[in-house]
Amino acid sequence: MKEGRKLYLEILRLIAFLCVMFNHTGKYGFELFTRDGSLLLRVLGIMLSNFSKTGVPLFFMISGALLIPKKEDLKTLLTGRVFKMLV
Repeated sequence: MKEGRKLYLEILRLIAFLCVMFNHTGKYGFELFTRDGSLLLRVLGIMLSNFSKTGVPLFFMISGALLIPKKEDLKTLLTGRVFKMLV
């Protein structure tokens, strides 16, 4: 692993990735609890579906945490980050 990378952030990023992937499984994963099945599978499906909704906010939190130590002036911030987001 590159120097300066934090292992716990990489693990969180992997968890966020898996959550987003599960969100996109549709009727074969994310909505599986809506079908007839055992109570255990329904409860597990509801728990997984709710937990997987944390994926996107987790990505944003990781990005924000990695930006905290950066020192940028206002011009660099506006031209580099805000302009790219608007485009």
